Amino acid sequence: MDVDNVLVECAKIYNRVYRDALRSRDYYDLTNEEEDALDSRAREEIEAYLSSVGIPPEDYEFATVHCNCSELPFPRDEERVGTGAMSGRGVDTPGLIVKGRKVCLLCGR
Repeated sequence: MDVDNVLVECAKIYNRVYRDALRSRDYYDLTNEEEDALDSRAREEIEAYLSSVGIPPEDYEFATVHCNCSELPFPRDEERVGTGAMSGRGVDTPGLIVKGRKVCLLCGR
């Protein structure tokens, strides 16, 4: 199992949950309650995916990570998650750590 590919897939799941829920709405139009609900749903889907690829809960944790993606654009199109260099200002973002490897769930890097 390639942990880097697993991390990118988790970021794709996170973006997909938001993209499917937002449709034509803007991310900034979400209420705090809506954002919390989407974040919970994304985490549940990520946990299910990690379980399906054989990664037990003790081998991963959701965490805040520092990333240069500037959080934009979000949500990203599927093919843009995990690719290309990010060149924004450093920000704290939702992230995931699997077996000591970190990923920003917003950009997949």
